[in-house]
Amino acid sequence: MRRRVRFEARVISVAWVAATLAATAIGTRPTAATADAPADSAHAAARADSSRTAWGDARARADAGRYDDALTVIRRGLARHPDDIDLRWLEAGVTGWAGRHAEAVRLYEALAAQHPELVRELRTDLATERLWAGDPQGALRDLDVRLAEEPTDHDARVMRALALSHADRLTESLAAYDSLLAESPDDAALKVQRARVLNWMGRNREAIRAYRDELARDPDNRDARLGLAQVENWSGLHRRAIARLEPLAGSANAEPEVLKTLAFAHYWSGNTGGARDWLDLYLAREPYDPEGLELRQRIERESRPSLTGGYARSDDSDGLRIGTTTTELSVPLGTHNTVVLGAQRDNVRDPGGTVDPLLLTASLVTSWSAEWVTRAAGGTCDLGSSGGTSGVGELGVTWRPADRLRFDAGMARELVMTRISLARGISAQTWVGGADWSPSERWTLHADARQRFYSDDNRSQSEAAWVRNQVFSDRTRKLAVLARAEQLRTRRDLDNGYYDPAQYAEGGPGAEAEWTPRRDLTISATGWTGWQRERGAETRTFVNVSGRVEWVIEHLATLALEGGRSNSNLQTASGYERKRWAISVTRGF
Repeated sequence: MRRRVRFEARVISVAWVAATLAATAIGTRPTAATADAPADSAHAAARADSSRTAWGDARARADAGRYDDALTVIRRGLARHPDDIDLRWLEAGVTGWAGRHAEAVRLYEALAAQHPELVRELRTDLATERLWAGDPQGALRDLDVRLAEEPTDHDARVMRALALSHADRLTESLAAYDSLLAESPDDAALKVQRARVLNWMGRNREAIRAYRDELARDPDNRDARLGLAQVENWSGLHRRAIARLEPLAGSANAEPEVLKTLAFAHYWSGNTGGARDWLDLYLAREPYDPEGLELRQRIERESRPSLTGGYARSDDSDGLRIGTTTTELSVPLGTHNTVVLGAQRDNVRDPGGTVDPLLLTASLVTSWSAEWVTRAAGGTCDLGSSGGTSGVGELGVTWRPADRLRFDAGMARELVMTRISLARGISAQTWVGGADWSPSERWTLHADARQRFYSDDNRSQSEAAWVRNQVFSDRTRKLAVLARAEQLRTRRDLDNGYYDPAQYAEGGPGAEAEWTPRRDLTISATGWTGWQRERGAETRTFVNVSGRVEWVIEHLATLALEGGRSNSNLQTASGYERKRWAISVTRGF
């Protein structure tokens, strides 16, 4: 949690330095005529009174959260007394309080350059502003120098522990907090900050225990209540976090971080309107916060129409190649509905010929509440002059009765995307149901079943289940391991271009990884391996790997690249080994 730089102790130092400089100047400056001395002394006293009045007025306004008013008073004072050190120091501090941290850094640096005698006293405040300006490494450099000068500076040590966490040196940060707590075991603020580091390290159980221990000692500790809600929110318990935070947000002196966490909780639970409302309140108080501004840009991007264009190609080991060009226009209607219009042209070819179907669709996604989401789609597919047209469509519903419980059900009518199936006009009507349950933060269980009815009077049934364990996660990296099993049964083997075994089963372990080195870049990968067996055939191993890179380009567009390879019979309609790659660009309006 951000801590405002406090000036009370430092003002004494500044005043002492200023007084020393003034005394030195008076002692060495050539004196004027004796008759002028009283006038000069009176002028100096009036000047000092004016400066102190401006400082006190500005500080009172800043303490009331009226930062712009405070800066106006300070700058008026500096217009009269441009060399006043106290006012310049306060200007830098209040600029940082107002969230303009990069500007505060420049003000501190200018003050240090013009007054080298103040550098030792300025260094911790400068490091603090560097940290909130997004430069934790620069903050650490300043703090290391400060602690070399004064190893017992408690404020600098606390700030260094915080800067280490923001520099992703989490193990060192935790050790620094442990050292501080060894000296001050009852310091509640240090315990809360240490719990935050545990959360960032992915040690959420320990973080929750630490927050609860602190709340047991002090039920009114608002920072501990906020920290516990943040862990719950990041763990997927968005509704629980909202219930915990709303009483804190209702108070007149609500911490800005409470408002921001509520905005994220509503956004992650699917309530974009609620997220926008809380975010507006937060940004009114912290208008330059990078995370808040990023969330606003994300919401605005998702709330505006967007156009996605893409191309994908897959090559199967039986000679089937499918090249797919897609265009999709997404138009949000209010905060609960989104209309999507799509066009897809496929070039489906194998040694026996080529088919170029054109699919036109329209869909409506409605978020009724945090619990219910429905999807409806319809369209037509033109198979060319010899194939005619065919209707397609989808109906689906998602129910989330709790944060960690989800049920999905739906049906769809679609064409079977192989050259032989398209040439014969084979379509399928699929009914599906599935459930996901997370008994704890790290574990997720999934099961689904599908019943498919083909237009050639065939039908198939499949069941799948997997269990997932999040073995590691921090602010930029995630790693999960999985175990999965799936089987497929088909009533008849008709050789109409799709995979129709009497029985097929596969299963084995897998892994998922995600890395976000920058806020605008996400890299993810998934891999499966195991054994597959078709009735009457030998058991064979399979490998299924894929990767994706997503880059948000200066908030102008999103570029996505993906690719993969699989020899699992269930990954393609035809049941052969496949290599695939795709590229897409999404641009908002």
